[in-house]
Parts: sequence; C-alpha cells; structure tokens
Amino acid sequence: MNSPFANIYLSIMKRIETEIPEIVHVAQDHGQLEGYVRRPSLAFPCVLIDFQTWTFSNMSDAVQIAEGDVVIKLAFAQVADEDNLTEEYWRKIALEYYEIECKLNQFLHGWSPTDNTGTLTRTHADKENRPALRIRTFRYRLEFEDYGARPVQNTIYFQEN
Repeated sequence: MNSPFANIYLSIMKRIETEIPEIVHVAQDHGQLEGYVRRPSLAFPCVLIDFQTWTFSNMSDAVQIAEGDVVIKLAFAQVADEDNLTEEYWRKIALEYYEIECKLNQFLHGWSPTDNTGTLTRTHADKENRPALRIRTFRYRLEFEDYGARPVQNTIYFQEN
C-alpha cells in the first residue's frame, strides 16, 4: 500500500493483535460507539483507531512533513462493579481494564509503526461516561515525511529503427 495512513493503521492493528491478545477486536473508528441505530458489531474489549488533527508543512519538491494524532479508543463492556461492597473476585475482574490500558500504552508509546514514521508519543488520555461501557481515549502524537505527492520520475528510452 502507498498510503502512509493505511500502513500506520495496519501496523498498529498487527501490533495489538500480536502483543495484547486480551483485546479481541481492532477496527477503524467509524462511530461504532456513538449509539447510532445502524452500526457495525463489536466484540469487547475493542480498540478503535482514527487519525485526527493532522497538519502538513512543505519541505521541498512536493514533500511534506505530516504531524497529527493517532486516536485510540479502548472500550470494554462493563461486567461488574468495582466499589468497596463488591466481592474482591468481581472487583479484580471489573478493574482489569486498567491492566489492559497499561499494556496497550506499554506497546504503543515510543514505538514506530513503520520505517518511515517517528515514534508514537502519548499526549492525552480521557474517559467517556457511558451506560454499560467503559471507554478510554488516548491521543498519540506522530510525525512522518510524506512523499506521496512527489512527481514520479520515469525515464523513457526511444529506439531508433
């Protein structure tokens, strides 16, 4: 594939599949968690990946520096309470998302998704309050040089008859 974003997405997806088997579903974020009537089904825990707030500055000869956020949503179906009245066994299960969150960052922060990109740097973490779901959103800053618009140089040789 020629698209830097497609290659970054595929690389992150493969890393999560390989290193964090507790995450059972990895997909692009198309609003699956937004509560629309028609939405793709998800298996939990899941990660949804998106690219947001990208800026491009020119270097030379149609080459640009791209800089922006890789947004990772980590979502869990809530299975139990974690309060002091809950049995310890269920509390540990309910708090398991913290362990998976920690593991996810351990394998993404400081890692370069492709040979042509910088390393992912976690810049932000937030949570969303949703009934029956636990959603954490992480932003990882990433930079790369984009050669996609650079003119293709072809040399054509003519043969005289």
